[in-house]
Amino acid sequence: MLSASSFDGNYVLIGSNTLTLLAQRFYTIEFYIRPTGLPNVGNKMPIIGQWSDTTANAAWLISLDYAGTLYFYYGPYSTSSPLFTSNNYLSTNTWYHVAITKNVDTFTLYVDGTARGTIVYGGMQAISPPAQLITVGNYYNTSGTLGGLNVDPYAGYITNLRIVSNNADS
Repeated sequence: MLSASSFDGNYVLIGSNTLTLLAQRFYTIEFYIRPTGLPNVGNKMPIIGQWSDTTANAAWLISLDYAGTLYFYYGPYSTSSPLFTSNNYLSTNTWYHVAITKNVDTFTLYVDGTARGTIVYGGMQAISPPAQLITVGNYYNTSGTLGGLNVDPYAGYITNLRIVSNNADS
Protein backbone atom coordinates (compact mmCIF):
# COMPACT_ATOMS: atom_id res chain seq x y z
CA MET A 1 0.00 0.00 0.00
CA LEU A 2 1.27 3.45 -0.89
CA SER A 3 1.72 6.03 1.82
CA ALA A 4 0.89 9.37 0.24
CA SER A 5 0.44 13.00 1.15
CA SER A 6 -3.09 14.27 0.66
CA PHE A 7 -3.62 17.74 -0.80
CA ASP A 8 -6.89 19.67 -0.69
CA GLY A 9 -5.84 23.29 -0.68
CA ASN A 10 -2.70 22.43 1.31
CA TYR A 11 0.83 22.84 0.04
CA VAL A 12 4.39 21.94 0.98
CA LEU A 13 7.50 24.09 0.56
CA ILE A 14 10.82 22.33 -0.07
CA GLY A 15 13.94 24.28 0.86
CA SER A 16 16.23 23.94 -2.13
CA ASN A 17 17.53 25.96 -5.03
CA THR A 18 16.95 23.62 -7.94
CA LEU A 19 18.08 26.12 -10.54
CA THR A 20 21.56 24.62 -10.30
CA LEU A 21 20.05 21.18 -10.84
CA LEU A 22 17.86 22.34 -13.73
CA ALA A 23 20.84 23.88 -15.52
CA GLN A 24 22.57 20.50 -15.51
CA ARG A 25 22.58 18.30 -18.55
CA PHE A 26 20.77 15.30 -17.04
CA TYR A 27 18.07 15.11 -14.36
CA THR A 28 14.74 13.52 -13.49
CA ILE A 29 11.69 14.86 -11.66
CA GLU A 30 9.29 12.04 -10.80
CA PHE A 31 6.33 11.25 -8.57
CA TYR A 32 3.08 9.32 -8.34
CA ILE A 33 -0.17 11.27 -8.32
CA ARG A 34 -3.80 10.41 -7.79
CA PRO A 35 -5.87 13.50 -8.50
CA THR A 36 -9.21 13.52 -6.68
CA GLY A 37 -10.43 16.54 -8.61
CA LEU A 38 -9.50 18.69 -11.59
CA PRO A 39 -9.42 22.50 -11.84
CA ASN A 40 -12.28 24.60 -13.14
CA VAL A 41 -12.42 25.22 -16.89
CA GLY A 42 -9.69 27.71 -17.86
CA ASN A 43 -7.72 27.17 -14.65
CA LYS A 44 -4.54 25.28 -13.94
CA MET A 45 -3.79 23.06 -10.96
CA PRO A 46 -0.10 23.19 -9.99
CA ILE A 47 1.37 19.87 -8.86
CA ILE A 48 4.99 20.86 -8.24
CA GLY A 49 7.31 23.62 -9.32
CA GLN A 50 9.55 26.50 -8.55
CA TRP A 51 7.44 29.17 -10.18
CA SER A 52 6.29 32.74 -9.81
CA ASP A 53 4.15 35.09 -11.88
CA THR A 54 6.79 37.81 -11.72
CA THR A 55 8.36 38.75 -15.03
CA ALA A 56 11.73 37.03 -15.11
CA ASN A 57 11.57 35.13 -11.84
CA ALA A 58 10.47 31.65 -12.89
CA ALA A 59 11.94 28.28 -13.57
CA TRP A 60 9.61 25.30 -13.89
CA LEU A 61 6.10 24.05 -13.14
CA ILE A 62 4.17 20.83 -13.68
CA SER A 63 0.39 21.30 -13.63
CA LEU A 64 -2.94 19.82 -14.74
CA ASP A 65 -5.77 21.48 -16.63
CA TYR A 66 -9.53 20.87 -16.38
CA ALA A 67 -9.39 18.02 -18.95
CA GLY A 68 -6.60 16.18 -17.11
CA THR A 69 -3.80 17.27 -19.46
CA LEU A 70 -0.35 17.55 -17.87
CA TYR A 71 1.62 20.73 -18.64
CA PHE A 72 5.35 21.32 -18.16
CA TYR A 73 6.36 24.99 -18.06
CA TYR A 74 10.06 25.84 -18.22
CA GLY A 75 11.39 29.36 -18.62
CA PRO A 76 10.86 32.96 -17.60
CA TYR A 77 7.24 33.88 -16.85
CA SER A 78 7.18 36.85 -19.24
CA THR A 79 7.68 34.59 -22.27
CA SER A 80 6.33 31.38 -20.80
CA SER A 81 4.06 28.92 -22.44
CA PRO A 82 4.05 25.21 -21.78
CA LEU A 83 7.23 23.61 -23.06
CA PHE A 84 5.03 20.65 -23.81
CA THR A 85 1.82 18.93 -22.76
CA SER A 86 0.89 15.28 -22.40
CA ASN A 87 -1.09 13.80 -25.24
CA ASN A 88 -3.29 11.84 -22.87
CA TYR A 89 -5.75 12.79 -20.19
CA LEU A 90 -5.49 11.83 -16.53
CA SER A 91 -8.66 10.76 -14.76
CA THR A 92 -9.55 11.38 -11.15
CA ASN A 93 -9.10 8.66 -8.52
CA THR A 94 -6.47 6.78 -10.54
CA TRP A 95 -2.76 6.51 -9.68
CA TYR A 96 -0.23 7.66 -12.31
CA HIS A 97 3.55 7.66 -12.36
CA VAL A 98 4.78 10.94 -13.87
CA ALA A 99 8.41 11.68 -14.81
CA ILE A 100 10.14 14.55 -16.58
CA THR A 101 13.65 13.80 -17.78
CA LYS A 102 16.27 16.09 -19.26
CA ASN A 103 19.01 14.58 -21.43
CA VAL A 104 21.28 17.46 -22.53
CA ASP A 105 18.64 19.69 -24.27
CA THR A 106 15.95 17.01 -24.77
CA PHE A 107 13.03 16.94 -22.33
CA THR A 108 10.66 13.97 -22.17
CA LEU A 109 7.43 13.63 -20.21
CA TYR A 110 6.49 10.08 -19.20
CA VAL A 111 3.17 8.89 -17.84
CA ASP A 112 3.19 5.32 -16.52
CA GLY A 113 6.44 4.62 -18.37
CA THR A 114 5.23 5.78 -21.79
CA ALA A 115 6.69 8.90 -23.40
CA ARG A 116 3.84 11.38 -23.82
CA GLY A 117 5.81 14.39 -25.04
CA THR A 118 9.37 15.17 -26.13
CA ILE A 119 10.98 18.45 -27.14
CA VAL A 120 14.48 19.80 -27.70
CA TYR A 121 14.95 23.11 -25.85
CA GLY A 122 18.18 24.95 -25.08
CA GLY A 123 16.74 28.08 -23.44
CA MET A 124 17.77 27.53 -19.82
CA GLN A 125 20.20 30.46 -19.95
CA ALA A 126 17.25 32.91 -19.99
CA ILE A 127 16.03 32.02 -16.51
CA SER A 128 16.89 34.22 -13.53
CA PRO A 129 17.37 32.39 -10.23
CA PRO A 130 13.99 31.99 -8.56
CA ALA A 131 13.63 33.48 -5.11
CA GLN A 132 10.94 31.08 -3.93
CA LEU A 133 11.24 27.50 -2.75
CA ILE A 134 9.90 24.46 -4.54
CA THR A 135 6.16 24.31 -3.93
CA VAL A 136 4.11 21.11 -3.99
CA GLY A 137 0.35 21.56 -4.47
CA ASN A 138 0.33 25.25 -5.43
CA TYR A 139 2.57 28.10 -6.71
CA TYR A 140 3.44 31.73 -6.01
CA ASN A 141 1.64 34.64 -7.68
CA THR A 142 2.84 38.16 -8.53
CA SER A 143 2.42 39.38 -4.94
CA GLY A 144 4.62 36.57 -3.64
CA THR A 145 1.74 34.71 -2.00
CA LEU A 146 0.27 31.33 -2.85
CA GLY A 147 -2.50 30.87 -5.39
CA GLY A 148 -3.77 33.36 -7.87
CA LEU A 149 -6.11 34.12 -10.72
CA ASN A 150 -7.00 31.00 -12.73
CA VAL A 151 -5.25 28.69 -10.25
CA ASP A 152 -6.89 25.94 -8.23
CA PRO A 153 -4.76 24.23 -5.55
CA TYR A 154 -3.90 20.62 -6.27
CA ALA A 155 -6.55 18.18 -5.04
CA GLY A 156 -5.39 14.61 -4.59
CA TYR A 157 -2.47 12.52 -3.46
CA ILE A 158 1.26 12.71 -4.21
CA THR A 159 3.85 10.15 -3.20
CA ASN A 160 7.45 9.12 -3.93
CA LEU A 161 8.47 12.59 -5.15
CA ARG A 162 12.12 12.68 -6.30
CA ILE A 163 14.19 15.36 -8.00
CA VAL A 164 17.58 13.90 -8.86
CA SER A 165 20.63 14.73 -10.93
CA ASN A 166 21.58 11.98 -13.32
CA ASN A 167 25.00 13.54 -14.05
CA ALA A 168 27.76 11.00 -13.71
CA ASP A 169 30.30 13.81 -13.23
CA SER A 170 28.36 15.89 -10.65
